[in-house]
Amino acid sequence: MQFGKLSSHILTHFDLKQDVFFADFNWDAINKNKNLKHKFEPISKYPQIRRDLSLLINDDIDFSNINSIIDKMKIQILKGINLFDVYQGKKFTVW
Repeated sequence: MQFGKLSSHILTHFDLKQDVFFADFNWDAINKNKNLKHKFEPISKYPQIRRDLSLLINDDIDFSNINSIIDKMKIQILKGINLFDVYQGKKFTVW
């Protein structure tokens, strides 16, 4: 598919006073795929929920180790695990 706006040269040649936009579709490709089955995924009964979890761990524990352990648990409702921040600095107390 291509789309665009006609050049000012073409507009002048045809004495057109306003912009003209166009779209060029590949109908052969569209017709070829018209009988494909549409994949439908029903809306979940339970809306997606994101949770942030903060952990206090030793410097020698790598995120890949934590990720591997959680993966082995095969928690079906868990869609992904991301490390988004690492704090290293002043010591603080854990209560």
